[in-house]
Amino acid sequence: MEHPQDELPEPEKAPPASPTGQRQFDTSLVVALVAVVISLVGTVTSIYEARILRNQQQTYQEEKAASVWPYIKTEMYTNYNNSDSSITLEYSITNKGIGPAILGDVRYVYRGADVETYSIDEAIQKQYPDIPAWNSRNRQIDRTVVSPGEKITLFVVRLQVSRPVRDFSSVSNAIEADFYTEFCYCSVYGACWRVTQSDVPEEGDDCEVEL
Repeated sequence: MEHPQDELPEPEKAPPASPTGQRQFDTSLVVALVAVVISLVGTVTSIYEARILRNQQQTYQEEKAASVWPYIKTEMYTNYNNSDSSITLEYSITNKGIGPAILGDVRYVYRGADVETYSIDEAIQKQYPDIPAWNSRNRQIDRTVVSPGEKITLFVVRLQVSRPVRDFSSVSNAIEADFYTEFCYCSVYGACWRVTQSDVPEEGDDCEVEL
């Protein structure tokens, strides 16, 4: 008895080729890739713009701070008066910056000990008992605002000498070396500096200045 042959399944047909002979791209994949690229471009652009804005703000802050930058310089002047055989010592501070300086409390130091501007002559007299010294002018400058270009004299001390004044130059030089001030000062924007024995203002983040 003849048995009909089992029918074999027809082979699957390959999808029709594109006119160029390649398969069609999935459009959803292309759209997703384009969206990713656009998102990356947007992210990079945002980061770049944020960096530019931050740099502009930093430049603005620096320019603003520089426009009111104070610079306090302390100086001791010595004047030799041959006419009356006296030596005048004048100690002052000057704001050589372009903005006001807000001073805090000021410490006055002579030979390692605290003194006041009105008693510096006594300290000098104690160190040099043979040289009469007296204070002809003094001023306290704690918590003071020093305008740009303003000079403030803290004290003027006169020494009466017995020999030619130039013979006492070593004494006046020693007094100048032994006296210094310590204080903080700030700009109107809160940037602060500290002045110590080195007489070179250094940034002082720990300074607290109140009027």
